Amino acid sequence: MGLYPDDVALQLAAIRLVGVLAFNHDVNRVRLVCEGCLEQVLGAMARHVSDKAIQQASCTTLTNLAHNCGMYSFQKGNRRKILLQLGIERVLDSMQAFPHDTSIQQGCCWALISLAGSGTFLLDEIALCPNFMCEHIAARGGVGGIVAAMLNCHADAAVQYYGSWALLNLVAGLESVQTFAKQEGVIVFFYTFLE
Repeated sequence: MGLYPDDVALQLAAIRLVGVLAFNHDVNRVRLVCEGCLEQVLGAMARHVSDKAIQQASCTTLTNLAHNCGMYSFQKGNRRKILLQLGIERVLDSMQAFPHDTSIQQGCCWALISLAGSGTFLLDEIALCPNFMCEHIAARGGVGGIVAAMLNCHADAAVQYYGSWALLNLVAGLESVQTFAKQEGVIVFFYTFLE
């Protein structure tokens, strides 16, 4: 990936390969991130902002790299690295760049589900719980991005499902994000949406 950063077909194939290798394989998830695959995926997202396939595949790959990280102590570093390398911002950028693309919105919401549902990890020797990830996602516009995805893709059941789940992971047990979500109109949105 690093040798041919402008070759979109190669980048897409490599991103998909990383996603497949990370899927349901905890050891591979850690190895891939340790070997620099995360940097390559995020770099491709930043370089190819207007390429729908790269953005969608990258969000799926980020989900696979972050999935179940809280269950295994050696995995906690993946979510920490995604956070530190601006992976959350790349996901939110994708949501904003393609507001009506259902596959991208599904992938972005799924990535946010995995990231918001994280376990405790260390950042500069300070233990951070899932609340930090949720606060970070909310502070970067994640609540509004998820609501926008659900509004823009209102006819897509998967966007509604993943969007609701992502919002639940963001606000569950965290009063500051719950208050923020209320201020953003999330409760009114759900009542209106359910009618």
